Amino acid sequence: MYSFTGGKVLNGQSAAIAAIYLMDDGKDKTKDGGIPVKMLTKDESGETAVHKSAGKYYIDVTAANFDGWTISVEEKQ
Repeated sequence: MYSFTGGKVLNGQSAAIAAIYLMDDGKDKTKDGGIPVKMLTKDESGETAVHKSAGKYYIDVTAANFDGWTISVEEKQ
């Protein structure tokens, strides 16, 4: 689940932007690239399901012009 709040608006248009990545452990987004699991340009809350095989992963979030954000991760059992 994710929640991004307080997205800034400038001249009537959203200035907020965020990208959520699920990266393989040992990979670097800036060196290896990546495709966002979710992109946001305004305040938004919701959930996204991602199906990956067993392994080690980490979440990389790039966000600008939001007051705050929260991400919760649950493993399907």
